[in-house]
Amino acid sequence: MRSFVALELKDEGVKDRIAQLQRQLLKSGATLKAVERQNLHITLKFLGEVPETAVGEIEAALRGIRLEPFSLHFKGVGSFPSISRINVVWVGVVEGAEKVEALHEAVEGALAPFGHPERFHSHLTIMRVKGGRKVGELVKSVMALSQEEIGTAFFESFQLKKSVLTPSGPVYSDLATFPLR
Repeated sequence: MRSFVALELKDEGVKDRIAQLQRQLLKSGATLKAVERQNLHITLKFLGEVPETAVGEIEAALRGIRLEPFSLHFKGVGSFPSISRINVVWVGVVEGAEKVEALHEAVEGALAPFGHPERFHSHLTIMRVKGGRKVGELVKSVMALSQEEIGTAFFESFQLKKSVLTPSGPVYSDLATFPLR
């Protein structure tokens, strides 16, 4: 089962603002796929293919994480791996990044037996590039939005998610939710 640990964005105001940014980026004419509203999240750890028999152990390990709820302030649009070679467009975390990084570290520690540590950069993916058409226009759009104000969201839980890949995009479902307290 393909799975990952995520901090799911639930704030509707921030989702509305991201939808506006997605529409602006689509105007570039580049071949893009917007991340669906219900799929907006920060990936804390990608686990990949995990045997269903391991899910109980993963849940138990994650239940031991004890961190306080927190707010994140999102600002600016950027890209991975670089502005000259865009595969992913994201919004950045400018306030509260240390909180999400602490959660990432706690998840990495709890799940050390289930995979290798990953380099982490606090971001929320909003678009994926699906082709090379009008990439120059996309670069201009991303650069123009690099200081764009997005908003603040409160997080009081994180999730273990299952991902099923379909021709129209991934379908995510919660395997477990873990409260921050």
